[in-house]
Amino acid sequence: MNILFIRDYPFIDGTFTLLLRQAYHAKKDGHNPYFLFLNKNIETSLLVEVKGICPVYFPGDLSRLKSENNLPPIEVIHGILSGDRLYDCYDTIKAKYFPGAAVVIGFYHPRTFIIKTHGWPSPDVKMYKKLFSKIPAQNLLFMNDVVRKEHESYFHLDFSKSPLVPIMVDVPAQYVPRKNVNKNKIVSVGRLVYFKNYISPLINLLASLRKKGYAFEYHIYGEGELMDEVKTIINKLDAGHYVYLHGRIEYADFNSIVNDALLFVGMGTSIIESSRQGVPGLQAIESCQEDATYGWFFQQQGYEVGEQIAGKKTGSYEPFILQAYTSSEDEYALLCEKSWLRAREFSAEKVMQTYYSVLQNADKKFSFHIPVWKRYMIKLMRQPLKWKPLIKKDYRGR
Repeated sequence: MNILFIRDYPFIDGTFTLLLRQAYHAKKDGHNPYFLFLNKNIETSLLVEVKGICPVYFPGDLSRLKSENNLPPIEVIHGILSGDRLYDCYDTIKAKYFPGAAVVIGFYHPRTFIIKTHGWPSPDVKMYKKLFSKIPAQNLLFMNDVVRKEHESYFHLDFSKSPLVPIMVDVPAQYVPRKNVNKNKIVSVGRLVYFKNYISPLINLLASLRKKGYAFEYHIYGEGELMDEVKTIINKLDAGHYVYLHGRIEYADFNSIVNDALLFVGMGTSIIESSRQGVPGLQAIESCQEDATYGWFFQQQGYEVGEQIAGKKTGSYEPFILQAYTSSEDEYALLCEKSWLRAREFSAEKVMQTYYSVLQNADKKFSFHIPVWKRYMIKLMRQPLKWKPLIKKDYRGR
């Protein structure tokens, strides 16, 4: 298959690394991946990394290649897109350049297309519903059943026939026992945004544990709109000597950052990536601002990676942290191996065959056109939402 992966945002996050891994394994398995960036402001290091896997294009390149009658024979277009970028996927990329290709849209966040506002409705929501009601079910893929059900509930549509293709990571086929673990080190890696606001309650908990005589330290990697709030909490608790804000990291540094940690706290791709190294992960809960976790990631079922699940039992992080800290060498080794086993459920060799099947069965005929005047009206009505207070906090930074 000739697969065109589309990326809109120029920064690295879980969806970017997912697309990158999918492209890498597609090439490895004999397919022909291509990458289209819709934003030219991508960092040079990321661009170099992608070019090491497959050809990279920007929108202007497609125009040139078309004029030269040299466009690649794309069969499937796969994007994790929203807003204008989603509409462009049909109106421009498919219609103008690859009319014979299937468009497959990925839902890799519980709120990929869900926007809740205060007093000013998002014009995109109505358009999303119209589009999703028409797209063939096999052309929409969801990362797990929770994300699928949340979008079903919000749009009042039935996505039950749409396939599930979970987050995929590279996981070693054999477990390698961990050495030189720092039993005081706890790590989180992720954007500091409102739907990932588990950082603040964890800092408060660690401050309490320090008063009890424990010497835990918390290493936080990431940037985002909650940075000032986190800094304020650290200063208020005088926690700067054990809570460290490291800022953003290069993806290549992830393994070395978490390798010696007692445990990892997080959600999404990062908790799978830490687990693949045998680092026990505590599953944070999306949009939860309390000291609450679903527990060890290896105890969870299905492909859920931190989404809110109504009625599911939660508990404080404290007993789990102390369980890891006070465990014997053999007990801790078992926690580590169970974590690796859980990550294996998301391994490339298990997920990619399902992914290829979805792409091969996607409908190539479906297209969708939004008139220019309607696109203009959507942009016009979207302008007030640039004032962030109009968007509910948990729906910003999606």
